[in-house]
This record gives sequence, structure tokens and C-alpha cells, in this order.
Amino acid sequence: MVVGGSQQAALDLSFVLLGICQQGVPKCLTYCRKCGEMSDDETPVCNASESILYSWAMGAPSFEMPDDVSFKVGYETPYKYFVLQVHYKDAMNLDEKDTSGLELTTQSTPTGKLAGIYILVSGEDIGPSQIARLDVACSYTGNATLHPFAFRVHTHSHGVLSKGYVVDGNESYLIGSKSPQEHQVSYEYGLLIYRQF
Repeated sequence: MVVGGSQQAALDLSFVLLGICQQGVPKCLTYCRKCGEMSDDETPVCNASESILYSWAMGAPSFEMPDDVSFKVGYETPYKYFVLQVHYKDAMNLDEKDTSGLELTTQSTPTGKLAGIYILVSGEDIGPSQIARLDVACSYTGNATLHPFAFRVHTHSHGVLSKGYVVDGNESYLIGSKSPQEHQVSYEYGLLIYRQF
């Protein structure tokens, strides 16, 4: 059970993604230049299904899950492998050493609620000198009751303001609103969901 973590950024990083892979050997156990380059079909992170467990950007602080909430990984789950992607702001000298990483807080005691990440992507292009509003939405059709407790966005340097809403019928509820140019860590600003058993 993963209940928290902190980023160890040794260099000037753009963002970090921690993926989890289902059974099977990840394709990038050794050095891969384009390993999982933002869901590139030619270089997937995992042989089997993958999910993002954690994302960090903009010098964000460490995170902790809400009480009695965790990500279930490892034993008795299909997720056996972690794959850390480190995205740098600038190209680095090949002789330069990097000790950036991620320290996870885990526990063996099960929690009452499990967390998951619901990812929405626009994939739209914005032309030079254009002002745009991108709306991204989807319908949830699963059986579990979802309780959003955070959201996170990634707009590179283009975003000015990002808002997250839950829409239920004719009612909409603001989850949060923040500049994507400030500290970003999944558990303060990424849309996470948990399921009550």
C-alpha cells in the first residue's frame, strides 16, 4: 500500500511520472532514450497494461494520501513493477550524474479505501499567439462510487488557470482552481479517486 512520497530532485527537472506495470517485464529495464515518451505507442513503458501512480512538477513538496486511503500495488495485485520517468527542463551533459528519484511511503496494513487516477487528455494543438480554452470531459460508467479529493494538470508553460469540476446531472461542483505554473504534485492537484469497500 503506497500512502505517500517525496521527490528527490538533484537536477532542474520539468516533471516526474511514476508508472506501475502489470505482470510481465517492463520494456525499459535498461536505458531507453524515449521510454514511454508521453504514451508513445512505439515505446510503451510496460509490456502489459500500465497506470500512473504519481506525478510531480514545478518543485512541489512531498505528498501524503488522505487518512485510510492508499494505492494497492505488488502482492495480490496485477501491478508488480514501478517505472520512473524523469523529464528534464534542458538537455543534460552525458558526463553529468543525476541522483534524482522518488521515495515512497508504504505500509503493509490495508486501508479502507483505494485510490486511483482518472486521466483526461485533450491532445489539442494551440497555435502561436492564440488564446484558447480547452475543455476535457468524460462520463464515468463504473459501479464504484467515486470521491474526488484532488486534481492536477499539466500545461507546460502555456496554461494560466486550470479548474476541475465534477458534474452530476445538472449540478456541477468545483473541485479546485489553480495556476498550473505553481507547484504541482498529484495528491494536491491531480484528479484522484478512491473506492469505498
